[in-house]
Amino acid sequence: MWFCNNPYEQFNTYGLEWNEKEYIFYINGVETGRLSTGGVSQNPEYLILSVEMRGEDGIPSQRDNAPADGAEFIVDYVRVFDKE
Repeated sequence: MWFCNNPYEQFNTYGLEWNEKEYIFYINGVETGRLSTGGVSQNPEYLILSVEMRGEDGIPSQRDNAPADGAEFIVDYVRVFDKE
């Protein structure tokens, strides 16, 4: 389920709330998932921005609206802050 019309043809905001109990994921301000299985890291971590693709051996799977030759990864800004 996408919370944007076409993620390959428009800009979107992605968010992650990382608290002591779970990770909460957002697209365009809408919660899209929660994860707590396997535990939540309580250690300082590095932030890595990457393009993750579905598929095998670096070959993307065929999905609706996915460009055949991949997608651009354009980042306008990254904001990280501690929640009060």
